[in-house]
Amino acid sequence: MQTNATHHFATIMLVLALSLVLTFLLCGCKKPAQNTGNNPSPEKAVFSENKETEKLADAETEKLADTEANEADRRITVYTTTTNDLPLPREVDTIYGCTSEQEALWVFFSSRDASFAAVFSESGELLSEHRLSDDVVHVYRASETSNGDMAVYAAVQSADAGSSEKEMMMIVFDDSFEETHRTSIPSQCQMSFGPAITPNGDYIFWDVNTLYSVTETGELVAQKQITDVELVSIVCSDGYCSAVVMKGQTLGVCPIDMETLELGSFTALGASPACYSYLDGYSNTVLVNTDDALYRYDLETQAYTRILDWTTAGTSGMEIKSISNVTRDSIAWTDGTTAKLSVIEAQEVEREIVTVAAVGTRNARLEALVSEFNNSSERYYAVVHYYDDSAPLITEMIAGNAPDVLEMTSVPMTLTGRNFVDLLPYMEEDPEVQREDLVQSVLSAMLVNDQLLAIPSSFYLQTLVGREEIVGVRRNWTTEDLRAILHEKGDAYSAFPAWMTSKELMLWVANISLGQFVDWNNLDCDFTNDAFIALLEFCKEMPSEFNSDSYVSDYEDEVLLTVEMFQNVDRLQTIKSNYGGENISYIGFPGDGTKHGSFFSRSDQDVMLAIPIGSKNKSAAWELVRYTLTANWQASVLGLPLRRDVLEKQLSALENESDGLINEADVAKFLDVLLESEVFIYND
Repeated sequence: MQTNATHHFATIMLVLALSLVLTFLLCGCKKPAQNTGNNPSPEKAVFSENKETEKLADAETEKLADTEANEADRRITVYTTTTNDLPLPREVDTIYGCTSEQEALWVFFSSRDASFAAVFSESGELLSEHRLSDDVVHVYRASETSNGDMAVYAAVQSADAGSSEKEMMMIVFDDSFEETHRTSIPSQCQMSFGPAITPNGDYIFWDVNTLYSVTETGELVAQKQITDVELVSIVCSDGYCSAVVMKGQTLGVCPIDMETLELGSFTALGASPACYSYLDGYSNTVLVNTDDALYRYDLETQAYTRILDWTTAGTSGMEIKSISNVTRDSIAWTDGTTAKLSVIEAQEVEREIVTVAAVGTRNARLEALVSEFNNSSERYYAVVHYYDDSAPLITEMIAGNAPDVLEMTSVPMTLTGRNFVDLLPYMEEDPEVQREDLVQSVLSAMLVNDQLLAIPSSFYLQTLVGREEIVGVRRNWTTEDLRAILHEKGDAYSAFPAWMTSKELMLWVANISLGQFVDWNNLDCDFTNDAFIALLEFCKEMPSEFNSDSYVSDYEDEVLLTVEMFQNVDRLQTIKSNYGGENISYIGFPGDGTKHGSFFSRSDQDVMLAIPIGSKNKSAAWELVRYTLTANWQASVLGLPLRRDVLEKQLSALENESDGLINEADVAKFLDVLLESEVFIYND
């Protein structure tokens, strides 16, 4: 009976093996790489080409002879920004916001419990200062009315004695900044954004799905529910009003019919930045603010320009309270404590263009990298082009129009030498970035057929963690070792937390098994060996579904192991703290007992760059790729840095700043795991 059962199980394993091999060879959906040395090891990752990649390689073969030629005339216009403080006339408590109206710049602020307006010229010269009424406690927005007066949208202290209630009002000032009248805002609009002032003098308020039209006398004359898009901002300029909206995940603009409040046709704003927090408009442009930069989108050319880096300006996009176009080439903004005027100048520069292609919404980390690279380079200038999906990009590459650099995190292309350039020769010739600078185990694990075809700027380490006094300090182990510990501890103990179902464990086992049981060099695998069968049998013993009634914390004494992903060095401190400061072991997944069961994966918080085989300017492309490996950029990555000196510096800082929780032995154990792991999973 046992023999028959074993034979039946082996048959199932063979079917599984064939299925996995066909999946890997035909689809190329997993892209692991393995540790390699001078002698090719059987675990190295090799990927088969599909028909598309064969076409791509064939289309580019004839072009390789002159890929570096005729690039000297690739030049570009770049934008430089000069930012200066606006000289406010008195000590400031809070700056409410800024607006450009009446051919001047207005900054509203509070000082010693009073509200003021400072008026500046377009060049930033202080022209005048005005004190607002004592009952004005906050200014939200100011706009020019149809007859040239200034309308201020403000919170006003209630006139009732002893009341702390505030009322939202429009306060109108004449050209001498004398208050002429006030208008109470209808209750429906009290919690809305706005207003924008229409060409006929009405006020437009909005929330996510409703437009409100209010007359100068405060009468609500129209209200419109918006169903197919979400309202973000309203821009009224040059006699028309438009709504900046989100349609699904796409940012766009719709004209507004001021009679009916109906939205016109949707115009997408290209591939929009990932995390905008404020939008404003000037003529045919829309300003889009993200965490790291300010962009200007031109409705006519349908193109974004990154015009201001918040890091360079000493702040973050999340801190910005208001932004206003003063002129087309100057922008006022405030972060609540200072008011600034940034002047943008266009310059023709003699730099070679490095074309970068990416798929999906604008990648904040890629944008930051490109901006920093452009600011540091006097010879090259990187330009990013975004594709809505990968199909048009691959089609262009097959047609011979490959970008110089490809951001790989959203591109489902197989990593082979027929598609991408080996980066190792460039690294070996580089005077500053050497392969010895990197964590060697990670670099070796990334090699594909002894070639480095893509570089993620940071990585994660995934492993199993347990209390050292229970699981011991091991370099590798098998499922039998794990069973022995469970048997010794008794029925009160479980191997994993309750959420670890058989399916969940199988997904983790599949990742690590790509390195232990697949011979990528020879396109072969062995899923019928005892070690893999033991892993499957152990997965089967896990519960089929998560039972919330039996839930216990990941770090309870009765739980032997937890699955951990080290996304940065701070995770060491978090995990040890979760274990109450006890010594822990990074033991890895059980396997055949010969290799450490931890594996690397690319960081989904950073970029991964490759140079397509059809790049027409490979040496310039390498300049951008290599920049991700410089100590300067590596110090800013969000995952674990590839440079060993930067990683060790971060670990040393963690040890010194953890109040004794992380010690030298903890750091040494973590580095040991890094140096012994051999598998790199490129895609999730």
